[in-house]
Amino acid sequence: MCGVFEYSTQDYKEHHDNTNVHFVVTMGAKELEKAEQQGLLEFFKLTSKISTSNMICFDFEGKIRKYDSAEEILEAYYPVRLAYYQKRKVWRLSCLNIRLLKRTL
Repeated sequence: MCGVFEYSTQDYKEHHDNTNVHFVVTMGAKELEKAEQQGLLEFFKLTSKISTSNMICFDFEGKIRKYDSAEEILEAYYPVRLAYYQKRKVWRLSCLNIRLLKRTL
């Protein structure tokens, strides 16, 4: 255990699967009251702020580029991803057609 769990909790159990995160935390009444006053998300440090002032990514040409906003990244990547989705769709349809032809012969 690390951080806030060491001092506040009596026990915790994890019940996760591939799509959901589920913790059951056991703690004393005083600690629970303190956590609720502070807010559970803040108390267990489940939220954080991410700076968006320095967004540097590789573009689709493999060059490093600085973006001014998350929307600018989406605008740059969207057309390229859309083209790849279309190529994938064509390929999958051709695979299905081949399977269909094999079954009908």
